[in-house]
Amino acid sequence: MLTRQDALILIDQQMNPLGSEVFPIEEAMNVVLSEPLYSLLDVPPFHKSAMDGYAIAKGETSMQLSVSYTLKAGALPPQEIQLGTAVKVMTGAQVPQNTLRVEQLEDTAPTGKQEIRISSLTGRPNICLKGEDVQAGEMLYAPGERITSLKLANAISCGITHLTGYPVPKVGILVTGDELVDVGAERLESQIFDSNGPMLRHTLKSLGFSVGFNERSTDVLSKMMDVVLKGLEQVDVLMVSGSVSAGDFDFVPEVMRKIGAKILFQNVAIKPGKPIGCYTRAGRVIVALPGNPVAAYVGLLLFGLPVLYRLQASRYQPEIKQITLIEELVRTSAEREEFLPMRLDPTGAYSLVQYNGSAHLSALSQSNGLLIFPRGRFRFEPGDLAEVIRF
Repeated sequence: MLTRQDALILIDQQMNPLGSEVFPIEEAMNVVLSEPLYSLLDVPPFHKSAMDGYAIAKGETSMQLSVSYTLKAGALPPQEIQLGTAVKVMTGAQVPQNTLRVEQLEDTAPTGKQEIRISSLTGRPNICLKGEDVQAGEMLYAPGERITSLKLANAISCGITHLTGYPVPKVGILVTGDELVDVGAERLESQIFDSNGPMLRHTLKSLGFSVGFNERSTDVLSKMMDVVLKGLEQVDVLMVSGSVSAGDFDFVPEVMRKIGAKILFQNVAIKPGKPIGCYTRAGRVIVALPGNPVAAYVGLLLFGLPVLYRLQASRYQPEIKQITLIEELVRTSAEREEFLPMRLDPTGAYSLVQYNGSAHLSALSQSNGLLIFPRGRFRFEPGDLAEVIRF
């Protein structure tokens, strides 16, 4: 059976990134750069005051000064500072060209109308120099970097209006099963509320992906195929939850066959989530996740996110922590790589969560990590090192 590592290699080798586009800077959140981004400006673009205070001229010898005018942020200095005078400046204001330093407001005392006494002619300049943060022409970010809110803000401060990069993939979610009803709706005793749809949707949104298609299908082959085709017309990646195994009503593999989708992989040696599949069709990707919620979430982390990142010419790198076990862990089968819900605290201490299997959503909700039990390993001893995927 295919290993997780082999499946990830197939994703890297068989999927092509979306086409690079030019984006207005304010629409570039979560775009991955395909070209380097260079500053168009010095930052700051002028010498500016680091605080509210009084600008003092170079060569000044008097500590008793008259205030000639006031500069607020955004105003151009009308003239240089004359000896014997000071200019009152606000934080961020451009200082006159011949400014030696800015005396902090709290270190001055009024001695009359428009007259002040400063405490010292020396000390910290309290001036942010032109270009001390970024220089014009300096590379801000390299190809492959994802635009975050802070990078976007910095790019704007550097005069950037557009950038070139890989767009955020449009994602759709299709949840299958006659047993599912919407939250708050009346349900039969044999039905359950659809939790996978909201779980997948909000997880993806929290990571910056756009979810524009959100549907549910009954366990009828023709209807499921219709919804899959509808979704593929609207999105780059369709995440399907449920109907992926070998039951009488698990129609996703048959739907993929009927619509002519290419199999990238089906069934991976992991637990939970063995029936997971990945398919491509006409430039679109289908990630088929199991219906049990823990398996669906694990599949999203292990394969769904790598697919989305690959479409942006990047690679998903989950946060991996190494812990020292304080207890023995034993399992009876080692045919698959296994992922156990657990909780890590900021000190590095951990606790395994009581876990009853891939339908145990409550256990997952109390966790912030998955302990990796490698394929072929039956036992961990106290003192052994283990890896944990954080989420």
